[in-house]
Amino acid sequence: MPSYYPIDDASSEARRVDDILRTVHHLVDVHDSELEMLAAQFADADVPDEQEARYLDQEEALCGGLHVPAQKPKGCTYGRKGRGRAAREGR
Repeated sequence: MPSYYPIDDASSEARRVDDILRTVHHLVDVHDSELEMLAAQFADADVPDEQEARYLDQEEALCGGLHVPAQKPKGCTYGRKGRGRAAREGR
C-alpha cells in the first residue's frame, strides 16, 4: 500500500488543501514582490560623490590602522608547551 492516499476532489479535505496551497502561493508572491522592491531601491541608491568617497576612504584607512590584539594560537596547544619546556631543560 502506498504511503499516500488519493483525495476525492469533492471532499472537504480537498477544499482545505486547495485553500492552504492558495495561501502559501500568495505569501510566496508577496515575499518575492518585497524582495524585488528592496533590490530596486538598492539599485537606484545614490552613488557617493567624489568628496564623500574620499571621506569614506579616509575612514577606512583610519580603521585599518587601529591596533588589534595578536591572535592566540588555535587548536590543541598541549604539545607546543611540552616541547618548549623539554627543549629548555635539555640544554
